[in-house]
Amino acid sequence: EKIKNTVDYKRIKNKDVCVVSGDMHSYGLYVISRVLEKLGANVVDGGNAMEALDTLDLADEYGINDICISLHNGQALAYAKLIKQLARDRKTNYRFFMGGQLTSFLNEDDTEPVDVTDQLQQMDIVTTETVEDLVKKLII
Repeated sequence: EKIKNTVDYKRIKNKDVCVVSGDMHSYGLYVISRVLEKLGANVVDGGNAMEALDTLDLADEYGINDICISLHNGQALAYAKLIKQLARDRKTNYRFFMGGQLTSFLNEDDTEPVDVTDQLQQMDIVTTETVEDLVKKLII
């Protein structure tokens, strides 16, 4: 209901969206899928632990260009680089939306991952902080 009061949610109705988790975490994926479905989007839920190649294969199978990826394990930058390269190889224009914990280990001796939101945005990845934020950016 909160989203319905804050965005033109009707523009999400019948929108085709592929939603995956790039790691073993499934809660963010579950929330995103259910909210988008409730708003009337056609959601293809790829589940968790989806590799970048499998994510694009799934999106292509359903003819979907909007791909939402939930990440939490410090691999955001590597995943983004790989999926963008695979997209270039396919010569397909996808819109990638990433949310969750957008962090990566940048150096071999790092003990904690660091935020890579800025780097992802420089790669034309749409980063999101909340489900509301995702919905707003999907309808642009």
